Amino acid sequence: MNALRWLLISSVLAVTVQAATLENLTLENGTRVRRFAWGAYTVTMRHFLNPKLADSVQVTRRDGRVLLEVRGTGLLSGTDSGESGEALEDFTGDGQPELHLLAWSGGAYCCYTDLLFQQSKTGVRNVLVFNGRLANLGKGKVQSVSRPPRLLLENDAINFVNGSTHGPSTRLVLEWRGDRFVDATRAFPALQMRRALEYRRALIAKRSWNNITGDDLLSGYYASAWLAGLGASARRWLIAQGHGTWLRAHQRQIEQVLERERVWVDRRPFFYVR
Repeated sequence: MNALRWLLISSVLAVTVQAATLENLTLENGTRVRRFAWGAYTVTMRHFLNPKLADSVQVTRRDGRVLLEVRGTGLLSGTDSGESGEALEDFTGDGQPELHLLAWSGGAYCCYTDLLFQQSKTGVRNVLVFNGRLANLGKGKVQSVSRPPRLLLENDAINFVNGSTHGPSTRLVLEWRGDRFVDATRAFPALQMRRALEYRRALIAKRSWNNITGDDLLSGYYASAWLAGLGASARRWLIAQGHGTWLRAHQRQIEQVLERERVWVDRRPFFYVR
């Protein structure tokens, strides 16, 4: 059984754990406070109506000691772009839920950042910072029951190549390595080729695919084929179809963007963490 088939057949949605809510209230000034149990720890989330004030999440022990504090504008729980998302989900398949926070920058076109935290013997540790921009763990999230667990996501690194606001994407695979998620996309070339063929069929038929049209289909096709290791073949096909001028203008940009985006999961968060 090839790697792509195993990834798709054995995939299940990440398990959401219903948090034991200890407190859920709105103060007179509009501040919303949600407090719930995370194993032996307590998570307190504060959301302020004033956008100039940073939302906060604190993880404390029973004795009141603060183990983790995260602050950021538009800090949400779980995968929803709202206040109702579940904050506890098992992404690593070990039966123990991670604390999942989602930061939203605001604005029409940007940007999500997912944070995953695990409980450790000494407290709390961060296992993923995913700067997904228009994507996030709640959009297309798949966890493989194989070992190691994997998350199948969208990579919108090429979204703006043609000046688009909602352009194409490629597939992204994050693999659990015991202490963190790493980019394992290159290990599944068939996954990228499958997406490349979707873009190519739309180009041949002169129709849209997933609301992607025109030059964005070209970007999606070439990027997906390049990630699959078939860049040379894709270039020949594009030139034969009369897209040589577009290719010369965008090939290097697409390749550089995709190479750079391989370090996404290693970046530090842009908000305060204690």
